[in-house]
Amino acid sequence: MVWFGEETQHMEEAREHGQLDWWTEHGAPFQDAVLAMAGRGLQVNGRALVALSTRVRTELLESDAAIRAAADKAGFPYTDTFPNSRDQVARFLFDHLGLKPARVTTKKGRPAVDQAALTAVLRGLRKRDEPHRDVLFHLFHRTRLATLAQRYLDIDPEADGRIRPVVKLNHVKTWRLAYANPALQQWPGEIRHVLCAGAGRTFVQADYSQLEARILAYLCNDEAAIKVFEEGGDPHAANAADLFAIPQSAVTEHARGYAKTWLYRQMYGGTAASGDRKLFCAGPRCAAKMTSTGKLQTP
Repeated sequence: MVWFGEETQHMEEAREHGQLDWWTEHGAPFQDAVLAMAGRGLQVNGRALVALSTRVRTELLESDAAIRAAADKAGFPYTDTFPNSRDQVARFLFDHLGLKPARVTTKKGRPAVDQAALTAVLRGLRKRDEPHRDVLFHLFHRTRLATLAQRYLDIDPEADGRIRPVVKLNHVKTWRLAYANPALQQWPGEIRHVLCAGAGRTFVQADYSQLEARILAYLCNDEAAIKVFEEGGDPHAANAADLFAIPQSAVTEHARGYAKTWLYRQMYGGTAASGDRKLFCAGPRCAAKMTSTGKLQTP
């Protein structure tokens, strides 16, 4: 299915700024190709999907067991909903263990325990808090795993083993294609292998090298970012090093992704605190370290 959509706000903005002619000339001619692509769909590798789902759910149970074991050791009284209950997690971390909260939630006035808040807690750990670092790592990991299981792995292929997402042609301000049911553009790299090319075919991926970040660096004369680009470095890894106050050699894949998302949200009119960071994990189980050349190296 292809969703052409009604007159959305950004289409009206495009008309006001004279960009609608650009869409008519450069976007609309691809409609037939997109229709064919939507009708063809994408093949799901059933074995890969089952294997990934099994691993994610197994690790999720392991993380839950580790968090409960830490609570038992500390003498924290919890119920069957722990650690799914954010209120119990907050009481465990801040009332029982004595960690310093980063901010409070707007609804109940309790300390926040989302990934962004825990990132601040992790960065602000005091020397006396170090024995509880592993508990934070397990909480990061379980939130990430739960997000993968609930948001991305609930895939229901059709009878021919393919999925056919809705393709949105004109619902994104940047004019790129977007998808729904499922939203493929949001899929993290680690689960994309469950989609496979047909026999005798292959997927091709092409992308500009950090195009938006380069444009931003030169437009605002960001000397630090320009220096990173001209030296062939990785600006997202450099930003992550600044955000987490760590050497660039210690930046992990997930820390780099966090910094990249942080930068692009601000570039496109968001804020540092907006958006979903549930896939960020600061723990060692998700740590693919950056080498001195800025490349990712899985341990």
